[in-house]
Amino acid sequence: MWLILLIVGVIAMIFGPIMMLQPNSSQRRQEKLRSHALTTGFRVAMRPLSKAVKGLEVGTMIPVYTFLQQRDAEKFGGWFLQRSDYAHESHLLDYWEWQDRIKAGAEDLQWLTRILPEVPGSVVAIAASAQGIHWYWMESGGEDTLAKLKALSQGLPS
Repeated sequence: MWLILLIVGVIAMIFGPIMMLQPNSSQRRQEKLRSHALTTGFRVAMRPLSKAVKGLEVGTMIPVYTFLQQRDAEKFGGWFLQRSDYAHESHLLDYWEWQDRIKAGAEDLQWLTRILPEVPGSVVAIAASAQGIHWYWMESGGEDTLAKLKALSQGLPS
């Protein structure tokens, strides 16, 4: 009897930690979404938030989906908008707060005014650079939301 218990205990000690290293269903779903993003023209990275938003603290690492689109760096400077928890007259369309002194130029501003009402609530920030458009996205909504972000990205002036 003791021998059987010892064998079961040893097997549990060997396989227990191995099973804990396996990804859970949420991690598998996340990996599938990120792999799909790579095949549809996005690059995915983790970056920190520069301001607290939607219950997330400053410095919280969040997935950033960058739709790669080469832009003229001299014509289109970089800008960064973060969704605010409150409306204010200095914000773009009430809830989008500029995070740097650099604001979007006329063409980008026109594009933002058109797309911001359509941006899913799970997007907490948007930035632009010479590489393309960066979506700070909480990854809710899956591939449907990813397709929407791609469609919105394709109108970005280059």
